[in-house]
Amino acid sequence: MSALGAPTRSRTATRLKRTVLVMGCVFHEVETTDRTQGTYGFGKLCSNEVAAVLWGQRSSVLEYKEGASAAAEAFFDLGDLAELLRTEDLPLQSIGGTASSWGTSAVSPQPEWRRGSILDYFGRNATLTLSGVEARVPGLASWSRSFSQAFGLACEVKLYITPPGSQALSLHNDPQDIFAIQVKGEKDWKVWDLLGLQLPHGSGLDPTVAPFDKGSVTFQGNTSLHVLPNPSVDARLGPGDLLYIPRGSLHVASTAGHLQSSSVHLSVGALSQRVSYGIAAYHIASELEVTEAIKAAGWDVKLFRRTLLRLVEEKDEGAAFRRSLPLGWVRRMAGPQRSHSSCAALRRRGGG
Repeated sequence: MSALGAPTRSRTATRLKRTVLVMGCVFHEVETTDRTQGTYGFGKLCSNEVAAVLWGQRSSVLEYKEGASAAAEAFFDLGDLAELLRTEDLPLQSIGGTASSWGTSAVSPQPEWRRGSILDYFGRNATLTLSGVEARVPGLASWSRSFSQAFGLACEVKLYITPPGSQALSLHNDPQDIFAIQVKGEKDWKVWDLLGLQLPHGSGLDPTVAPFDKGSVTFQGNTSLHVLPNPSVDARLGPGDLLYIPRGSLHVASTAGHLQSSSVHLSVGALSQRVSYGIAAYHIASELEVTEAIKAAGWDVKLFRRTLLRLVEEKDEGAAFRRSLPLGWVRRMAGPQRSHSSCAALRRRGGG
């Protein structure tokens, strides 16, 4: 790997010409605008479709107007990737390796995470990952702040660099709502939403609805994805595409099969477990009217809270308490003027 013409960073609108060789991809003639004002995706994220129909329930590839790829590159591009990879002692991790030639097909326990390096990408055909990318890239930092202001939700961004013919993770679900943003190359995704999902007997899967913690899918041996019902989403993401995955939905992604190029994507994890019904009930128990109602029912606040936390941990009985509050409610609690005006302002600035 080599880099020709080290990228520079500017807080104002600039025109930069870069030729960067990164993971076998050559990046030519990149024109960047104001990297601290990225509005990519907010035209859809702020829509009623996401808030009322999709949030916490249904996965979807959100369609974008022409130019979505350039909009995504406005806050993260291969120049940013080159800068990251030149950082000394970068805490990369590697996972997975070569996938079957006919595509993603296995349901099995997860491969082992390990401290990674560029050699793992080339030598083991492994996926490289980096957490906390928003703390290292100014454009992503600005986008993350806008996300938090618009929705009242903190988020964390993870980078995935996957070579051709590779798969990082087996089928799994996450304890956050995920927005997967394809930056470069292509990647195949399959998602199974848990709402109404009927898993066949003997599938070896026992997923937790709206999990709070990792490791929420129980495996019993290996099986094939072909025994599962048709996925809610079966899509190939290209540059600029955005996929929404609700907290707990089963999913798997790979560059297996006939994909011949590397894939770079960002996984934005919205920390929605912090705004679940159970956590909200825990906090409002200290409000005077709620405290009086709790006492009138024969409880005290401490016992109520302890019982609530135990219930949340129950796999089936606690599912309703682990679900996220409606996105519109989260916006209002974040402050109606701040949250709604943020969404409106971002959409006016062209966040398609």
